[in-house]
Amino acid sequence: MKKTIRSSIGKNAMILGIAGIIVKIFGAIYRIPITAMIKDEGIGYFQAAYPIYEIMLAISTAGLPVAVATIVSRENARSNFLNVKKSFNVAFRFMSALGILFGLVLAVFGKPIVHYLGNPGSYYALLTLIPAMIFSPMLAAIRGYYQGLEEMSSTAISQIIVQGTRVVTGLYLCYVLLPYGLQVAAAGAIAGTGIGAIVGLIYLLIVHKKSSKIYATNTNADNEIPSKNILKELIKIAIPISVGAAIMPIMDTIDIRLVMKGLMDAGFNLAEANLRFGWLKGMAQTLISLPQVIGVSLGVAMIPVVSKLKTLNETEKLKERVAMINKVTLLIAFPAMVGLFALSEPIIRLLYATTGEKAIFGTAKILRILSISVVPLMLITVNTSILQAIGKEKVPVINMIIGAVFKIIITLVLTKRPEINVFGAAIGSVVAYTITMILDLIYISKYIGLKPDQKVWISPVASAIMGFAASKSYYLFTSQFSSTISTLAAVLVGVIVYAVIIIPTKTITKKELEEIKE
Repeated sequence: MKKTIRSSIGKNAMILGIAGIIVKIFGAIYRIPITAMIKDEGIGYFQAAYPIYEIMLAISTAGLPVAVATIVSRENARSNFLNVKKSFNVAFRFMSALGILFGLVLAVFGKPIVHYLGNPGSYYALLTLIPAMIFSPMLAAIRGYYQGLEEMSSTAISQIIVQGTRVVTGLYLCYVLLPYGLQVAAAGAIAGTGIGAIVGLIYLLIVHKKSSKIYATNTNADNEIPSKNILKELIKIAIPISVGAAIMPIMDTIDIRLVMKGLMDAGFNLAEANLRFGWLKGMAQTLISLPQVIGVSLGVAMIPVVSKLKTLNETEKLKERVAMINKVTLLIAFPAMVGLFALSEPIIRLLYATTGEKAIFGTAKILRILSISVVPLMLITVNTSILQAIGKEKVPVINMIIGAVFKIIITLVLTKRPEINVFGAAIGSVVAYTITMILDLIYISKYIGLKPDQKVWISPVASAIMGFAASKSYYLFTSQFSSTISTLAAVLVGVIVYAVIIIPTKTITKKELEEIKE
């Protein structure tokens, strides 16, 4: 018996959301001992290698799993099980070839790339990403297949396995290789990414071998789709999504080149420039990505809802759902933004205490700036999914490119000024995300319509009060307790204050939450 759309959305969003939160927690915990071992200079080498890998990963894994899921879901609904099997086989072979190709590109052009980006010390870290580049696309192909079958538990478990393996092996290799220098230790830390991908792939292949037997029979060949047609459709669906997914890593890569060059033009030597780059990318920006887990889950849950209402031409209901999901996003984004802003130094001190006062102060200042981007980033995530669901895949890509142009200009100008230096890159990111968010909302209003909610103002007001209470309570607690206990207590105070304001005002009701799932 088929599951209803409503139950499927709720269950799948919950499974992926929980897995995403666990993965992010693992990642955040992972950064603490890594930073303690290789310090902010080593984090600079570690972080400089990642954007190159992420661009290739976005091209090879962002759009194709969605395309696989789309085709598999359609053919499964039609009971064309032969096409289900063929779609997976074509996708797996194609993505395996892409992984091997990009792995070779990293191997051959790794040294020129890191020299061009101005951080040659990240070369060993980039090389250790080759296994991850080869095996991650294969992993993504299987995940897309099971998403198409609405079997999210295998995907969720594989995500946790990959991240857990990455954390354990990365920490071990970093520790073992530390005597050989920070560049080699950073490479050891990053090597866990490839090992995690291999272990995750092995798990899903075992699952696939067991579950594929259900398609051994009832494979009607009358409606068989030729392999070349499947490949064409995969590529057609995947290209705009992959391009959009590559924008963020491209912006990160731009940061490597521009920030490192700008800092050196401002008078910093290579080691100091790399150290400050580590504050930005290795520590502060990692924390900004945590609230994004919820944004991604909301976006995934909304795609089938928006598609269904658009197809049925239920315009008013579509407007209501889009307005509601944006309100829910703001209810989560505003307190996350204010909390990171108000408690930036205590949070950095809690997570990266071993880096020293200079790094703590510098990273906290960057975090305060970047915290302003939490609201734009979460709205971008949700509204990108909505625009994709109504067939406007190119719109968010263009909006991101426009934002990236502003990012380049601002970073280029501000990082060269000694009094601003690395903080200019953070300012550029905030401006870029804000512009992208505004453009997304303009197009959402144009294509769907966006009803303003009268109670939406309550969230920023409640968040401001929450931030004041959390900040004051932290300094009150520090007179009696350690910084760690004081930070955790201040966060708890903030959560309670926000809930006390939001719940009685009925900013969002239980009925409204249930309607989102429909």
